[in-house]
Amino acid sequence: MTIEYPIVSEKRGSGIFQTQTHSFQASFLIQSYPHGNIIFTDTHNIALSAVLAGDIETWKLKGQLINGVKVSAEHLYLTKLDDKCRFFASREIHFGNISDKITKAEFPLFGISGNFSLGFDNKHIELHENDTSEKSRQIEYFWDIQQETSWLSLTSKSSIKRDDFIKLAITLCEILSLATGNTVTFNRQKFETNNGRSFETWRRRVQFHSGSGSIIHSVDYPELIKCSLASYATIEGSARNSIRKAIDYLNSTSHGFMEDKILRACQAWELLADEFCEKPPESEEIKRLKTLLKASIKTWSQKYPDKDKSEVSDRVLGSLSWNRLILQMKELAASEHLDLQKLDLDLFELKKMRDQVAHTGIFNNYSEKKEFYPTLKKAVMGLRLIILLKLTYTGNIKSSKDGFQTRELIEKFVNKDITLTPT
Repeated sequence: MTIEYPIVSEKRGSGIFQTQTHSFQASFLIQSYPHGNIIFTDTHNIALSAVLAGDIETWKLKGQLINGVKVSAEHLYLTKLDDKCRFFASREIHFGNISDKITKAEFPLFGISGNFSLGFDNKHIELHENDTSEKSRQIEYFWDIQQETSWLSLTSKSSIKRDDFIKLAITLCEILSLATGNTVTFNRQKFETNNGRSFETWRRRVQFHSGSGSIIHSVDYPELIKCSLASYATIEGSARNSIRKAIDYLNSTSHGFMEDKILRACQAWELLADEFCEKPPESEEIKRLKTLLKASIKTWSQKYPDKDKSEVSDRVLGSLSWNRLILQMKELAASEHLDLQKLDLDLFELKKMRDQVAHTGIFNNYSEKKEFYPTLKKAVMGLRLIILLKLTYTGNIKSSKDGFQTRELIEKFVNKDITLTPT
């Protein structure tokens, strides 16, 4: 078997590396790996002197590539010094002259394959696979890392700021992360100015991972963007942050032990339930029970004054809040008219599984662990549907019928008769 090694983007040049007290000139090789950007140079006596002198400052680089393009970088950490110097770039590496009059931006993406093209808000959005995408998928499987498999291209009729292009790319990546069940992101950015010049920025954005499987087929990505981009742009502040975190939690449910997966799925549900739904009031029965328990705890504490009454009270009374959380999660589903019965999702069963893990770290009956997977799968799909509905998506999703995968309109899981409970 031929072993394929990860595909690495690289650039060569020469320049000056310096701190406030040390500097040297050297040829360099810059490589962009999934985990970050690394700069290699031949070992230099000045670098060695800096280490021996205890110089722990970060380094800067100013130079040019072999084709004459300018290179600059700050906050470089000297991480290895043997036959070569190795610098880790903790922030941006810039190639070319930075400008804010941008008409086109390109982002090599991790975590997605597909092709589409559409217009939106006086901009052209295009996704196309690399010629090496199939090879990249083989490398991902063998080395358990992600490769750049597609290019996202954004074009504007008039020049706009670089940060506006980046914000649009991040928004598109977050929406596509929901669709693919995989964290879609980028480390490199390429820009073209209105006078035809270009420059690049390399910087690793976030930790990313293979995910829980796509919920939307690549042929439906254009419809997803058309339906969701404007809606998602209006969601700001804590709501935007909660959706982003929930997507990360859901996409991470493909990794780790079953206990971890259950906790992450429940964290995502609880996060969005707290964000978008008020906690339901306690029933009169629960209020009366709490009054009786408080009186009993007070009597008990008088008999055992050395015991921590507040801790016992918190544990006993807090345990009565379980039903309020389930009601809150049901309200979250009802806010988008999602029919939990059509999903066959039992939130009480999900909460019971979560409590087993939260209290003991493991399931009480480990032999039944395989029985938890269907509930986990339904919980992940249910919350992904809720997010899609919040983003006003009305197109097709991946589903199953008679044991075979199929595409169905998301409205199949919607019941307009389901409404929020009056408070």
